[in-house]
Parts: sequence; C-alpha cells; structure tokens
Amino acid sequence: MSFIVPIVVDFKRGVFWNGAFVRFNSVFSSLYFKVDAKEKVQKMPTPLRNDGRQRLYMYLNESRDHLHHVGVYGTSKFDIYKMRIDFSRWFMKYHVYLDSIILAFPKMIDPSDQSCRFALHDIIREEDDAKSYMVFHILGKVDAKEKVQKMPTPLRNDGRQRLYMYLNESRDHLHHVGVYGTSKFDIYKMRIDFSRWFMKYHVDLDSIILAFPKMIDPSDQSCRFALHDIIREEDDAKSYMVFHILGKVIQCNLNDLTFNMICNFSRCRDFKCGWSDSYHYIKKSC
Repeated sequence: MSFIVPIVVDFKRGVFWNGAFVRFNSVFSSLYFKVDAKEKVQKMPTPLRNDGRQRLYMYLNESRDHLHHVGVYGTSKFDIYKMRIDFSRWFMKYHVYLDSIILAFPKMIDPSDQSCRFALHDIIREEDDAKSYMVFHILGKVDAKEKVQKMPTPLRNDGRQRLYMYLNESRDHLHHVGVYGTSKFDIYKMRIDFSRWFMKYHVDLDSIILAFPKMIDPSDQSCRFALHDIIREEDDAKSYMVFHILGKVIQCNLNDLTFNMICNFSRCRDFKCGWSDSYHYIKKSC
C-alpha cells in the first residue's frame, strides 16, 4: 500500500484510529489513510469557528476509542471535538472555560499579549463519562495532593545516562527508551513504586536495516527512524512497537522482532526522520 502526500504534511502529528492512519494539519488539508478501504486516502474535515475560519490546532489524540481534537480560540476558552465514526464531521463534545482556574492562578495570563499559558497533556474518557477529565500543566503547578519527587534515569553500562527517545504507557506499563547505538536500543519499564527502571526488551534493528539499508545515514552512520508507540498486548508474546522509516510505517514484534509494513507514504523526495512526540497507535475501531 502506498500513496503520495504533499511535503507539508506533518508526520509528527497523527494517530491510528478506527482502522485509519490520521494525519492532522491546521493549515493544509488533513488526511486519513484507511488501511482496508478501496479509496484509501481521503480528506478529513477541520472544525471551524463561528466566523468560518479554521481553529488553531492544539491537540489530537484518542481515549477509549474516541478521537478528540482541541481548537483554541481565546485566552481562556476552547472546545473539545469528537470525530464521527464515519469520519464525516467533528462535533463539539465539551466546551471548556478556564476562568475559574485563571482566578486561582492569574499569572497564567501573559501580560504582553493576554494569551493563556498552559499545556494540555491529555483528555481521559472514563466508562462513566461524568468522570471524564483532562490533564494540563500551568506554571509548574501540580495537584496539591501530589508530591514532586525525582525519578531515576536508566544508566548505560559505563554509568552515563541514556539518550532520551521515548516515554509513554501501554496497559498501565510505563516505558522509557534509551538509545545507545545506530541499530540497538533498550525498552525499560518502571516499577509500580517508581523506585527503578528495569530492562523489559532489547531491540536490535539489524534485520530491518537489511530490508531497508537506506535507514543508515552514510554521513554519520546514524539510524534514521521515528518511534511512534510501544503497544503491550494481554499476551506479551504479541506486544509490538510501531515506528516510521523512510516513509514507511512498520509494526515490529518486541520479542522475536518479526515485522511487517502497515502502510507506505511515498514522498516526492528523500527525508530524514527525527525523534519526536507522537500519538498512540490504536489498532481496534469503535
């Protein structure tokens, strides 16, 4: 499976949801790649403001198989949209006013431009929607019931810290990836008491490099790929990771390192992959 996409599509912003690989862009056309459909690549609508203009892109992710988008349009107000299962339109699920929080933390407002300074981390849908919530960060504040503590960092055999590449969770397991070579890295899991990391998987990409030798940058021998997600299955033998190399999205088993290509994004020119934040790969549809 392959298709050509414009150079402006941002491959750092996406999520696999409802059988489709969604790439969202607030300026240019947003696309979704339907893996098992005849017409694979289709445009996706963008939520509009009341004046007909597009909303500023802030957040795209899923929770409990609901795909959410957040568009900011004021210093203290934003809407949380949910996508219909058929990809036909977004509808407003929640309208958020931060005025009461700003009263508690007035320094959230930047006096130079009256913008509201905060970072939205996640929208969490609970089985009982009345208990659904969002998590965001303002001015270094955390919940008053929480305690800020240092967390250990995985070390290499020579005692040096590993280069940070990935931090996320799956099935209530917190994973960290430390890179230490062009084709090898460890996947660590945090103990439930936050006391230490231990190595859960050791990954060697040599077999994948044999299949895709252009992964190796000849200028510095670095391995060009972007790790999107680590997915833990109930049967750990089926756990896998999803990563992007040279326009191809690869699924690789974490235990035997067998792999297959999910989809192929043909580009009009070669490009290098960076390591960056991304969104959960969701295999099942609603």
